[in-house]
Amino acid sequence: MKLLVLSLLLLFSPAVHPLTLSTRPASADSFHGIDFKEFSYPYTFSWGKRVNVHLKNGRYEYDFRTERGWFDLSHVYITDLTNDRRPEAIVMLWHVACGVSCDGGSALFYIYSFDDRRLKPLWQYETGDLAYGCGLKSFAAKHGTLTIELFGRCSRRNQTPSSAGKFQVKDLTRVTFKSNGTRFVVRKREFFSSPERRVLNYEPQINIAQ
Repeated sequence: MKLLVLSLLLLFSPAVHPLTLSTRPASADSFHGIDFKEFSYPYTFSWGKRVNVHLKNGRYEYDFRTERGWFDLSHVYITDLTNDRRPEAIVMLWHVACGVSCDGGSALFYIYSFDDRRLKPLWQYETGDLAYGCGLKSFAAKHGTLTIELFGRCSRRNQTPSSAGKFQVKDLTRVTFKSNGTRFVVRKREFFSSPERRVLNYEPQINIAQ
């Protein structure tokens, strides 16, 4: 009986991106002793509400009148992104939002340098979600260039007409950012045709150059 109940729970549970803490090419603990699992990240919801997402053991949960959900720490990477021979931290959070049902998750990226004994934010970006379009397909960082691929033909606000239904999407968008030494700016937005596919439980590809 217990096995039957567990099977039903797994079958009907909403899609959730698995929590994994990955550190390439160095350990996150080596970034000036900062524990990103117990850290606060600024965030603004789509309706304008601003919060500090204060993770506790890598998670932050919320329950508002119109939405509930959670943020998980997904990855932390330590590498030199600005070619100044000093490492930056790339922090990736995974945000799942739920109303009547859950959205499959969107990715948030925060990039920090360390200057004057404190963190300095260089870049913040949020994708769309896997359920309704512009969810994360891949993320790559190499020598001052960030490349993000999204499912669908995505606007600057990561909205798309390419969604054919929940977790069903066609086409791709590739956005390229370049470092100008102090921040990352958009240099190119490209669109590619691709057949419709189902992206439920899709695992984004992450590539961080050493």
